Amino acid sequence: MNRSLEDFESWVSKSILSKGEDYWVDDNVQNLEQDGETWAADVYGTDNYLTEVTIKNGQVAEWFCDCPYDHGPICKHVVAVLFAVRDEIPDELLTTTEVVTSATNKTKSAKQKTTPSNPIEEIIEKLAEPELRRLITYFAGRQDEVRSHLLSKYAHLLEVVSKTQYEQLVSSYIDAHSGGRHGFLEYRDASRLGDKIYTLVENADSKNPMAVAYLCEAVIRQLAKAYQHADDSSGSMGGAMETAFSSLYNLAEPDNDYPIEVVNYIFEYAIGECNKEAYQGWDWGRNLRSLACDAVRDKEQAAEVMEVLDQSITANKKKEHREYDIEASERLKLYLLRDHYSLDTADKHLKSNLHYSSFRKMALEQAMEEKRYEDVRRLAEEGIVQHTGKYAGLVNDWKKWLIRLSKVTGDTTSFIKINEELFFGRGEMEYYRKLKEIIPKDEFKDKVETYIQYFRKREDERWGPTFNQYVATILEEENRLEDLMNEIKKAASLRRLDHYFDLLGKHYKGEFLALYEKLVRQHMDTNTGRGIYIECCQYIDKIVRLGGLEDAKMIVEDWRKKYPRRRAMMEELARYKW
Repeated sequence: MNRSLEDFESWVSKSILSKGEDYWVDDNVQNLEQDGETWAADVYGTDNYLTEVTIKNGQVAEWFCDCPYDHGPICKHVVAVLFAVRDEIPDELLTTTEVVTSATNKTKSAKQKTTPSNPIEEIIEKLAEPELRRLITYFAGRQDEVRSHLLSKYAHLLEVVSKTQYEQLVSSYIDAHSGGRHGFLEYRDASRLGDKIYTLVENADSKNPMAVAYLCEAVIRQLAKAYQHADDSSGSMGGAMETAFSSLYNLAEPDNDYPIEVVNYIFEYAIGECNKEAYQGWDWGRNLRSLACDAVRDKEQAAEVMEVLDQSITANKKKEHREYDIEASERLKLYLLRDHYSLDTADKHLKSNLHYSSFRKMALEQAMEEKRYEDVRRLAEEGIVQHTGKYAGLVNDWKKWLIRLSKVTGDTTSFIKINEELFFGRGEMEYYRKLKEIIPKDEFKDKVETYIQYFRKREDERWGPTFNQYVATILEEENRLEDLMNEIKKAASLRRLDHYFDLLGKHYKGEFLALYEKLVRQHMDTNTGRGIYIECCQYIDKIVRLGGLEDAKMIVEDWRKKYPRRRAMMEELARYKW
């Protein structure tokens, strides 16, 4: 088939062609890049799809798209990219084809001498500097991407950086993508907007930190408002926000030594914005409060932030489900007290907030570092009492602290007791192995039986006598293969046999062959579909590898007699020439 790029409409179905053209016209083809003969782009549809086409001598040689379309040779995303590629390639190069005669060679050589490889580059090279300046000014006034590129890359050349410039720039981006009903940002538009603003922030020039601060402020303030009326399922708008915050954190970080006027500007911006209603209920309010703390450079600023944090705490106490925000603010206060007040004041604040898990963990770390072991025990045991029946994960965290303590102090009895409690909870083998390391071998043999009986009794009470995964894991750990095989026989399944095949298959071939034969017959009898037939054939192959060739022949022959009208099954069984 002639797959010419110049007239690809002639070999693409009309329905796919129409859909692909709509995608291209609607600007759904983004980030088009050429690497040799391959062109790649992101095509925005139900999802974002990576699409590639290979163009050789004006012919569409290959294509790829990671969309799930499988109803024809080519999808609408590939067609959209073909439209985009053809639009990029100069018309005179579209008809270049593979040469087959010396005469054609001469014609091609003559054409190559007169046709520039990139006519745009040749035009730019020949334009005088004043004309280039007028051209750039023209496009900057009409294209947001040109204007944003100039502002983000070359703002350091400006003697005065205008905050208004960046506010207008971000606003124009949002307006350009708010085409939905009542200004709502649909999924596709929100995704594009987030990607473009992310790129804008990423390309901001660190040589002009004040310009970066202005840009990030405009992004955070305006995207926070736009976010309330957007479908950001892709997360790209949120990602752009996080990138803007990261840039401001970097500017405010004391170790980076940016100009104090930039840091003070960030401080004033963050402290003025952080408790505004637009940011509440999202991470952004917490981010702004954290940013204000990072930008603090003296005790006076610290006191100002402390007051703002207290206001946030008071406001959140009046609302439901705001404990995390309150805890985050109390934690920021602790950092400010440590850095700008006294350690004694910070310690009192820490102790007054031990009902928060993050504070208790900090207190435990501090007590362990200072070898105040009784305080470690008290803090951990209080945490266990506080969270028992509420947060099992936190209870386990406090018990792990007691394990650390018993190891440091050499308290073997406590070490064994707590590891057993944690092992009995979820059967996690890390605790089993710790017990095995510390308990003498002779004693541990008896312990193993105790553990097996514990899990057998517990699971039998829940589900009745059946395969017990906890028991099987212990038996596998102890290399008790015969007992493990007996455990599997209680409720064998194909998946379970597969799981233990490498460990047990060679030792118990007979048992495995009998179980595989029984189960694969049941599987075929109770299911249909080519996928099932392929899967059953894979089990036939496994039976053969186990040495059960005759068994496999019998099973296949029985299926051929029993299901002669299942065409897909017969096609799959045709691989066996028995």
